[in-house]
Amino acid sequence: MKKFNLLIIILLLFCSCHEDYFSLIRMQDGTTIKVPTKNRFYRSEDEFIYSLSPHFPKDYDFSSIEPINYSIDSIYAVSGYNQLFIDNWEIAFFGEWIKSYDLEPYKPYYVATKVFVKYLSELPKGLKATPRRGGEHMGYIPNNLQRTFTAVRDTSHHCLILTTSIRYIGYNSDRIKTDINIPSFINNDSTNLIWDFIIREDGWY
Repeated sequence: MKKFNLLIIILLLFCSCHEDYFSLIRMQDGTTIKVPTKNRFYRSEDEFIYSLSPHFPKDYDFSSIEPINYSIDSIYAVSGYNQLFIDNWEIAFFGEWIKSYDLEPYKPYYVATKVFVKYLSELPKGLKATPRRGGEHMGYIPNNLQRTFTAVRDTSHHCLILTTSIRYIGYNSDRIKTDINIPSFINNDSTNLIWDFIIREDGWY
């Protein structure tokens, strides 16, 4: 019985610590976000960009898949995106570099990672899509210093899923929306997001 009581106490302490690790904060526009209690400081823009964290649950909607007539060794460029996901919020402080975005250094902001997703028709068996280049009209993926995207075959939904990410400064310390994307190409027009890839033979088949 004593061992059982001790186990209950340990579990309660663990749950309490786990809950304390995050806070739910309601923004002025009614949005509620979950942020870690530990804040971050980004000394440079590169440090902020490359800390993107796109790995979180996503509710994919496969109702709109753009048809593509694939041919081997052919180059394709499609624009826009089907879905946008925002998560992995945190409270961040920035160095002097943030002034270039008309924000104040050393003040807290609520920031997150934005993930853009594009759905294309399924690749024929034996072919794969390889990103050619990112350029100024593309975001980033983890562990890659160049702008690019991932192209993943989804056999269960018969499509090709393209994914890229950017960093998002959503709200200031007063919980008022700032709505700044870094890199900022996507602020003006979603068609500025361009997925440039080439179709190659897949050696796994």
